[in-house]
Amino acid sequence: MTPTISTARDGAAGSLGALVTLVLLATGCTGGSAPEVATGSGSGRLTVRIRPLAVADGSVALALFDSQAAFDDEAEPVTVGRLPAEPPVVWTVAQLPYGEYALKAYHDLNDNGELDRSPVGLPTEPYGFSNDARARFGPPRYAEARFAHAAAETALEVELR
Repeated sequence: MTPTISTARDGAAGSLGALVTLVLLATGCTGGSAPEVATGSGSGRLTVRIRPLAVADGSVALALFDSQAAFDDEAEPVTVGRLPAEPPVVWTVAQLPYGEYALKAYHDLNDNGELDRSPVGLPTEPYGFSNDARARFGPPRYAEARFAHAAAETALEVELR
């Protein structure tokens, strides 16, 4: 079950309009058959495709965050998911309130419910973040992984490394 979360976000309606414009320009949707775009508070569907999976063992765990504090502390995700590691791995979150989010995912090869680590603390299972943000001496910052969810449909691809 997806937890109920607030749709309130920092910033005024003008900021949202500017964000929507940037999203449209970045995706090349400036006219014609542009997707439905958020014009205020509301929600849409987020679809996440995980790539690649070297083996179909275990499961893929995902967590979605809506703030730097939650992302950095690995606490209070907006929602979490766990899917069989059978390609294609596609996770859908319906009715996700518009806003900024960041995603963490890992391939739980042995299905033990945790990201396994070496004796020195480095992950031994494939993992990834939204925006394909890279982990350098620790996980990336929220700012590197965040993405805007401001349309009826938002699609992401996350590469596990």
